[in-house]
Amino acid sequence: MVIYFPGLFPDELFYSACSRYHKIAGEGTDLSTLRDIFGEEINVITWDLPDRFNLFLGNLPIQGSIKFEHIVEKHTMFPFYRPFLSKQQARQVLAVMYGKQTKNKRNRIMVGACGSNLPLVTFLRCCPRCIKEDEEMYEVSYWHRSHQVHGVFVCHRHKIPLWTTRAPTCHLSGVSMFLTLEKDLIDKPLFKQRLTSSEFDHLVWFADSVAWLLDSNLGPMGRDELRKRYGTFLLNNDALIKNGKIWIRKIQEKIQSVLGDKILALMRCSLEEKRIKTWIYRLFHCQSFGPNPLYHLVLMHSLGLEVREIQNGWADDGDIGLFQCGPFGDGPWPCLNTASDHYRESVVTECQVVKRINDGTPVGTFFCDKCGFIYRRSGPDKSNEDRFRKNRVISYGEVFGKRLLELYELQKLSFREIGRLLKVDKSVVSRKIRQAKNPQPMKFEDDGFVVERQSRRKGWIEFLNENPSLSRNDIYKKHMGKVSWFYRNDRTWFQHHLPPTKITPSSHVDWNSRDTEFEQKIEEAVVQIQAMRNPLVRVSVGRISQALHIGDILYKAENLEKMPKTKEMLSGVVESVEEFQMRKLQL
Repeated sequence: MVIYFPGLFPDELFYSACSRYHKIAGEGTDLSTLRDIFGEEINVITWDLPDRFNLFLGNLPIQGSIKFEHIVEKHTMFPFYRPFLSKQQARQVLAVMYGKQTKNKRNRIMVGACGSNLPLVTFLRCCPRCIKEDEEMYEVSYWHRSHQVHGVFVCHRHKIPLWTTRAPTCHLSGVSMFLTLEKDLIDKPLFKQRLTSSEFDHLVWFADSVAWLLDSNLGPMGRDELRKRYGTFLLNNDALIKNGKIWIRKIQEKIQSVLGDKILALMRCSLEEKRIKTWIYRLFHCQSFGPNPLYHLVLMHSLGLEVREIQNGWADDGDIGLFQCGPFGDGPWPCLNTASDHYRESVVTECQVVKRINDGTPVGTFFCDKCGFIYRRSGPDKSNEDRFRKNRVISYGEVFGKRLLELYELQKLSFREIGRLLKVDKSVVSRKIRQAKNPQPMKFEDDGFVVERQSRRKGWIEFLNENPSLSRNDIYKKHMGKVSWFYRNDRTWFQHHLPPTKITPSSHVDWNSRDTEFEQKIEEAVVQIQAMRNPLVRVSVGRISQALHIGDILYKAENLEKMPKTKEMLSGVVESVEEFQMRKLQL
């Protein structure tokens, strides 16, 4: 049982308090300090997401004097990662930190600290002014957790650059695992680039945002929920297109224009123009891509979204909810038929969205099943009032026609008065009444039309017989003149006399047998990879796929869901960068 453990200061890492205990206890061996703190033989303690807190709490002289929740919330890096995790991931990370699970090697991968192109924090950072203030107030300096995040280059309190130290975050041979913050450990400034005032303001924004996340109580939201909360800001930047799909290129241009090359390079978030699937694409679409919070912060800052706003479900007054997905929001949508009894009520369930070719603007066509009213408008919607806007009426429907005749014949109203009541122009009223009184005769009743139709049908059959290899797409593209006449005058017959749709046979895959086969082969591949010495390589999904010559099968989340054994095998054998470095040191 540990007799004394130092109190934790504001914004102090739990690792920092352990280092102070190590110094107070006489700076014995690292293993003896770990045994004193946890009560058992433990080899290492991680600085950001320490585990086995159940042993530490049970080893305290007064049980319950320190709560697990308090340590995690105020003295670890978990609150920084939690909002960008799913609920299941957050539970798994907490279970490992408490000690209910012992497999902690994937914790950093799960939270996004590893597994991306962003570098790890290899040496702890500090702020000279914070050191001075801490010594004056507490008579000791300590490691602040708000300084230990890649992407934080300035102190959020003093707005000055941070400095690196010679205190490594991973255990190195010959260096104590527990190092307190001393002035002789300070090494050099964290960055040397000369920045403009606007570029420095970007760094201050990131530092403030990280500090706010660490002190917030935001719960886990996950990738899909975050995407919904970005909705309004993606709309305002014209980055949402058909069916709620995200325009990646538009986001890239926005990020580039807001942050610039120098800040993006400093953050290690540069956008490679020749690379199709950048980190932005993987952030929204790849389930296996680690959700590193810095990527989200870069996106938020570029879209004009303050990190504090992600805790809300709605934007400012009058704006569309952040939960909106798609250029016209989620259905149902309002019917804008002024002659119906459900005018402006949300009864429209069908909306077809296409993208305008010239400028990429989304255009939605809305169909009301109750009254037959069909209208169209361009998007995206930027306010709630936009939902009640229409650019063009495609069809007024039978309900509108009946109401029009009722107002004209029974109530004897003028065209202008009817237009005022139904909110349409009087020319529309005139045209619709004229069509209702004098309906056009059907074309098939005309003898001349019947003869022309028979001639065209015969010619079409001969055309198909002479060109048996033509597909439907070829006909639509190369013979649009023939198609147009039939679509206007004889559509039903024409649709029954088109070439059959070509169906490409899909090859059936026996996923169960493939799962069993891959499980065995992966184990053999891992042995071969670990046996390599020149050069020494990391066990990764890419290396395993390369050894098995199976392409990108293991990269796709939907494939792994069909192969549970393979998925479990990969989760146990794939090495993080930190694990690979440890193996390299051991060899």
